[in-house]
Amino acid sequence: MGLSITLTHPALWLLCNLAATVFAQSIIPPGLSSGFSDNIGLEVSFQGLGSRFDGIPDGSTVPAAGVSSNPVFALSDQSAVNTRVEFLVMMLDTTDAANPVLHFAQDQFKADGVQTGIASQAQPLVPYAAPGSLGETGSRQYSFLLFQQLADISGLPRAGETLDVAQFLTANNMKAARAGVGISVNMAGGAAVPSSSASQVAPSNTPIATVTPVVPTAISSETSVTVLPTTSIATGQPLPSSTLLTSAATGTATSSTSAASGTSGTSGSQTSSGDGTVTAGGSIIESVSTGTLGLVACVIGGMLLG
Repeated sequence: MGLSITLTHPALWLLCNLAATVFAQSIIPPGLSSGFSDNIGLEVSFQGLGSRFDGIPDGSTVPAAGVSSNPVFALSDQSAVNTRVEFLVMMLDTTDAANPVLHFAQDQFKADGVQTGIASQAQPLVPYAAPGSLGETGSRQYSFLLFQQLADISGLPRAGETLDVAQFLTANNMKAARAGVGISVNMAGGAAVPSSSASQVAPSNTPIATVTPVVPTAISSETSVTVLPTTSIATGQPLPSSTLLTSAATGTATSSTSAASGTSGTSGSQTSSGDGTVTAGGSIIESVSTGTLGLVACVIGGMLLG
C-alpha cells in the first residue's frame, strides 16, 4: 500500500522526503511506464518544492500552488549523464489514462554540467500549463515523462488537447519513455474524472447504524404505541440519530433511520424539511432521539406500574 504525502510547506520536505521515496506509489499509467529503465531516472522540482537533484518523490500529492512555476529537471544517476544524448520532457494530465491531456513539452534537453542537471536552450514546443490553468478541478494526476530524442519533434497538439502517445512515438521514430515522475494535485472546485488505472479502496471502518429495541408499553386501553427496531444499515457514511415518526392516522410510531447518500431525496411519505423537522403524510413531526424515547418509556411504565 503506497503512502501519499501532501507537501504544503518547504520545511516539511526534509522530514518527508526519505519516507515518501520509499513508500510512495507510482500513479503513472502502465501504458506510459512500460519502457522505464532502471539505469536512468527523472528528478522534477519546482521553486520551493523539492531540490533540483532530489525532486518530488514519484506518487506524491502536492498543492496546486506548489507547481505553479516552471519545473526544473535533472537525472537521478550520474552514470546516466551523457552530453551527446538529447531528451524530450513531456507533462500529461493522466487522470483519464485513456485520454491523456498535454500540458508541457520541450525538446533538446542535455546535461548542463551541474551534477546531474539537464537543461534546454530551445523554446518549449508546448509552454508549461500549470495544473488547474486549463480548467481542471478536484484531484488530478499528472505524469512527467522523459524520452530519448533522436530527431526533430513534430505532430504535437496544443496544451489542453489529448495526445495519442503511441501514434506520436511512431510518427517521430521514438521509443517509449525511459523514466518519469507522477504526482497528484489537489484543487478546489469539484470532483475529478475517475482514473481508469486507479484502484478504489473500500472504507476500512464502515459505520453501522443500530437502534436498541424498546419493549412495547401500553399507554391506555384504547390507544397503544408500538416502537419497532430498525434493521442495521451499512452505508459507508455516518448515519443520523434515529427519529420517531408518528402517524396521526394510525397512532403507530416507527423508529426510522435515513441512509445518507450524498444527495437529498425522499423515501415513501417521509421527507426532511431542512429545518430539523420530519414530515409524514403531511403532518409535522418532531425528531425524538433514541435516548429520550427510552427515558419517556421508563417514566410511563413506572406510572402504570405504580
